[in-house]
Amino acid sequence: MRKTLWATVAGLGLIVSAVCTADVLLVAVASNFKPTARLLADQFQTNNAIDVQLSSASTGVLFAQIRQGAPFDVFLAADSRHVQALQEAGLIQADTLMTYAVGQLVLVSDNTTTIDNDLVRTLQNLRTSRQRIAIANPSTAPYGHAARETLKTLGLWQDKDKRLIRANNVAQSLQYVAARTVSAAFAAKSLLQQSSLPDDLAIITVPANLHTPITQQAAVLRQSAHTEQAKAFIQFLQTDTARTLISENGYALPDRALE
Repeated sequence: MRKTLWATVAGLGLIVSAVCTADVLLVAVASNFKPTARLLADQFQTNNAIDVQLSSASTGVLFAQIRQGAPFDVFLAADSRHVQALQEAGLIQADTLMTYAVGQLVLVSDNTTTIDNDLVRTLQNLRTSRQRIAIANPSTAPYGHAARETLKTLGLWQDKDKRLIRANNVAQSLQYVAARTVSAAFAAKSLLQQSSLPDDLAIITVPANLHTPITQQAAVLRQSAHTEQAKAFIQFLQTDTARTLISENGYALPDRALE
């Protein structure tokens, strides 16, 4: 049995705590993927003698926790950059790195500010009418990074725009618009199926060519005390069963060659 580990994340003021036992697989999962990860974990547990415990936050926050020694076994990130940075630092088992999903960005907006389901005109209308838009923190959340790239591509980004409300993660961004705290929010398409949204909100898909692809990667961490079970989980993500679940929950699937 591994002892309780308390790891303080420098600069973030966060404390990670987990009681780890021999039959618990600890999975660090990006906020956007948590609902789907829960479904996958339930499937995995039916055929494997190990429980899966999920810990969710933005990818950047999880990355910092891992760098500080948080006792995770598997990392399901919302991008490739953070996983590859861990690889360069020697903190993952390189032969387990794989792409498990490709995220899709959407703009969720109040119908009163949406124009003909057109992304550019809607964003321009929101800006002209001085409405607030939520965006996940671009520094720590890949979907926030993609949203910032989208706005920059469209010539609508302003570094100190007070109408742009930064959420801790993409799930919180969606919560803001659902609660009417903002008029619109950039969110993950996958979260729409898991959220209770007001009927008068419009969903506009953000064209993939407006931002860098949201290539979501996973890997087993070097420090894992359950390497074989962790590798089995990674292999499970590549099965037809897992890929079907991922697709049904709002993600594009990577080519087999990318896995």
